[in-house]
Amino acid sequence: MTGPITIREASEFDDFLSIADSFRATHNKGFVGICVDTDEFIKDLKSIATGKDSTLFVLIEGIKIVGFMGISIFKNPIGWERIGNEKYWYVEPEHRGASMRLFRTAKKWAADNGCQYFMANASNLASDLHDKVCSIYEGIGMKKFETSYIKRIG
Repeated sequence: MTGPITIREASEFDDFLSIADSFRATHNKGFVGICVDTDEFIKDLKSIATGKDSTLFVLIEGIKIVGFMGISIFKNPIGWERIGNEKYWYVEPEHRGASMRLFRTAKKWAADNGCQYFMANASNLASDLHDKVCSIYEGIGMKKFETSYIKRIG
């Protein structure tokens, strides 16, 4: 890291190209053949940043986005609780020391917006850090909630 790291909510006017390219370059490219298209990814990040029940926090060094966490809120479909759900969490490898600051910011945002629970995900597509991320979640008291599987069918 070369300068102070700050966190703020993103806007649709932020330049996500560099961080989206960084994500695309470091994700598990061969994982079940799932495509990561930079343009589509940027559209989704902007959608989260401007959504009614969502936000995107960005980790900034100087003027460059070096990480992000997208979060949305949904209602428990079988109960009354509001759940903050982490959709994306990515930090460039050389800035990962600031990752938990981003996580805590998103969790606080969820609580401040009426959520009773915070759900976070670990993806094998996103990186080879899946098992390490799961250990971090369990280390801070989170419980395994569900497991997903995928297979190409067409």
